[in-house]
Amino acid sequence: MFVTETAVLPNGQALDLSGAKVAPLDAAHKQNAVVVDVARATQAALEAPLEFPPLAKSLAPGDHVCLAIGEGVPELLAIVTGMIAALTTAGVAPHEVSIVCAAEADYNLLSAVNQELSGGAAQIHQHDSADENALSFVGLMRGHHELKLNREVCQADVVLPVSCIGSVCEQGSTGVYDGIFPALSDVATIAHYRREAIGSEAVQRADRERKGHKSPSDEAGWLLGAPLVVQVVPGARGAVSAVFAGEPAAVHAAAVAKHAECWRRTTPSRADLVIAVVGGAEEQQTWRNVGRALAAARRVVAEGGAIALCTQLAEPVGRSVGRLIGAGDLNRVAKKIASDAAADSWTAHELLTAINRGPVYLMSRLDDDLVEELGLAPLHSTAELSRLAQRRKSCLLLEDAQQLDVTLAG
Repeated sequence: MFVTETAVLPNGQALDLSGAKVAPLDAAHKQNAVVVDVARATQAALEAPLEFPPLAKSLAPGDHVCLAIGEGVPELLAIVTGMIAALTTAGVAPHEVSIVCAAEADYNLLSAVNQELSGGAAQIHQHDSADENALSFVGLMRGHHELKLNREVCQADVVLPVSCIGSVCEQGSTGVYDGIFPALSDVATIAHYRREAIGSEAVQRADRERKGHKSPSDEAGWLLGAPLVVQVVPGARGAVSAVFAGEPAAVHAAAVAKHAECWRRTTPSRADLVIAVVGGAEEQQTWRNVGRALAAARRVVAEGGAIALCTQLAEPVGRSVGRLIGAGDLNRVAKKIASDAAADSWTAHELLTAINRGPVYLMSRLDDDLVEELGLAPLHSTAELSRLAQRRKSCLLLEDAQQLDVTLAG
């Protein structure tokens, strides 16, 4: 087992826990190796895909290719740069490429650099789930549910879905088509799966998938007809550990194995204080990653124990998280969050669950009054955090907690 007593927090401050009783993580804990040239690695993955013909042999002259970008892909600009380079080498002209983004931030990023990416020729779109004219009917899923997806994606000759594999804690699925479904679907479908993510159905669905059943995203990808996929494995502090391209099952197997190698941890016992660090630059400092870090911490915190979230969070509060401000009746708030189906509903659910379990501290760039109104205790310095750790019976340090899959040994 390996004891982690020091870390560099997102604000650049060094945390020293040498005066506290620090619980160990498994011996595999180490600094993850990251890809130095992500664009080149992406291009190479597409030019020699897993269990799939080389990209140049998979395309016909004049094919229109759509890159379907899921949320949370690290180093997205480098990934897309590598994909366009691979397509250009395979004979696809930049004006024959379109890019559909699930997240507004990704759309803004790629739009701003489209001249450098493709000479301005590629078409870049942000998905609008509320616009029926921007959707196309694909087919019927299990239970006779209508599958509607972004029209640009459906009309392309070739679709290249891009997703980032993560811990199962957030949505119960780590499939290669998670970037497409439900993110590029209609309002009602997105709302359904957001509600499911904070209910018992998510646990049941994850269990079915572990037993080999197809996930809804896999079913959507099969109906769409996208036999070539790209999946990214995140690295430390918002970097990339690996990029895989090829046949979906082969890519998924490779990505799952690499993710486990990078991010699976075990600890022998629960800790009285779990320090969860959200690693990475500003684009990683989001409420979504706060929720993911909380989910990892809750799995190994002792009953009544405390969680300390170390972030540089400055993102505005969303609809569901905002319900916690000055909340009195938490059971009533929980019901409202469950029915919101907002982008931050899952994070709000994680916050509420953690607050009900024990104290939650937050180091962030948010105003102290807001943090307290959310039911959290503000932290201001590493010295304050070190003193908190020394007062606790035991503590556990989780770096890049938003990526971790941490469990109790045995």
